[in-house]
Amino acid sequence: MVDELTSLDGLEAYKAVLDRFGSDRTKHNHNYEIQDLILQIGAALGATARLRSFLDFLFEKEPLRLGKGLRKAERAYVRTGDRITKPSYIKRIRSFPDYSRKTRTISNIDQIRLVARRFCEEPNASYHVISIFRPVDLLDKFRPGYVPCVVCADFKYRKNKLSGKFFFRSCDAYNLLPFDMFYCIGIMEQLFDQIKMNHFSGKIEIGSVLFWFSRIYISRFDIEQRPAMIRMIGRYQANGHDKNSIRLKPRLLRRSPVLMPD
Repeated sequence: MVDELTSLDGLEAYKAVLDRFGSDRTKHNHNYEIQDLILQIGAALGATARLRSFLDFLFEKEPLRLGKGLRKAERAYVRTGDRITKPSYIKRIRSFPDYSRKTRTISNIDQIRLVARRFCEEPNASYHVISIFRPVDLLDKFRPGYVPCVVCADFKYRKNKLSGKFFFRSCDAYNLLPFDMFYCIGIMEQLFDQIKMNHFSGKIEIGSVLFWFSRIYISRFDIEQRPAMIRMIGRYQANGHDKNSIRLKPRLLRRSPVLMPD
């Protein structure tokens, strides 16, 4: 059975997922998990504004609470060098090494630029996909977490809107979900910007974004912190911080790099 959640933006989505673990959860090994959870945000444009502002607010009040998640996310989405414990996701998106039968060479493929180019040629096609997981990851992994949590993303253009779908094999709901949402939506924005840079002739705007989690979990070490995080989100909203968040300049999170270094 698939669970479905719909939220207005990233902050509401984070709170809704944490709430979900209060009513129904199954323990597997050392984690409490939900399988096949679909989270949909109706409009990706601006969906992370309040989330970014809340994370800035959180790190000012309690800088260590999600520090582990921030460091892991930056290793995957910001830094362009692979680590023993985690490959760089953004490096694979902007410079994916693969063998071409046409050219009989191994090329480093900028998937954002390639998908944007193909999109401008056939916007209604159903193959606008980027991949992060590589089969060789199963051989090269030094630990289970080395295999990318985000497997791939698919993009569709319907009724003048670009929608995105991100597929996760696993996600840490407490520590990493807010950062995964921020950076995945950022990848979608990079694709949108590249399509416009390519002078796409049709009308286009950013539509919805969907996250499909094959498994989403909270560890036994964090499960007792879940209510406190929910209360903190509630206090943040009740004090009116989120009403002005769209005008705030984000201080904490850095966008993924657009171009790979030489």
